[in-house]
Amino acid sequence: MKKIVILAILLVPAMWALFLYTGKHSVDTVPYFGPREAVQNANGTTDTIYHKIPAFSFDGHNGSRVTNNTFENSIYVADFIFTTCAEICPKMSTQLMRVQNEFEEFDNVKFLTHTVNPKHDTVGVMKNYAEQYGAIDGKWFMVTGNKKEIYDIARHGYFLDVRDGDGGDHDFIHSQDMILIDENGHMRGIYDGTNSLKVNDLIKDIEALQY
Repeated sequence: MKKIVILAILLVPAMWALFLYTGKHSVDTVPYFGPREAVQNANGTTDTIYHKIPAFSFDGHNGSRVTNNTFENSIYVADFIFTTCAEICPKMSTQLMRVQNEFEEFDNVKFLTHTVNPKHDTVGVMKNYAEQYGAIDGKWFMVTGNKKEIYDIARHGYFLDVRDGDGGDHDFIHSQDMILIDENGHMRGIYDGTNSLKVNDLIKDIEALQY
């Protein structure tokens, strides 16, 4: 029995290391997305500066102002939908509801859904949409606001659309991507929000960022 106990003690650290390596449960296994810049330090070493989501301020579905400070020290998932969408948006919101429920007890995991049709999707409309998908107050924020500002951050903050656009009346963005942002505002993953297997990868990467 004593030999079994000693063997178990020796094996546990090795098994845990193997789990971290093969199970993708390490922050180092979650890549960075977006442009980056190498900065030379005075001591000769080099640091990498990763793209960071720029500051924003939108109208939340519950009547509050939602800004980048709302997600300070939080991991969050961002997506872009419109409430009259009949195809990919309901699938995305259903999947995001699943992710929300998975991390319901974790205060540092939040969700941010932007409308790409703010002319129709007012605060009241977004509130109804939030209720439809069980958005937890203070955890899943659904926002509307100035179209040009929403489209600017979609293109230049989250890199959702490679096409040029000015956020005008005839400009439109429609993406099924979900974007994972870490506690420092860096992009760490892009996932097909209509594909449950890809959303499973999102869940695993959120877990990894928490370690």
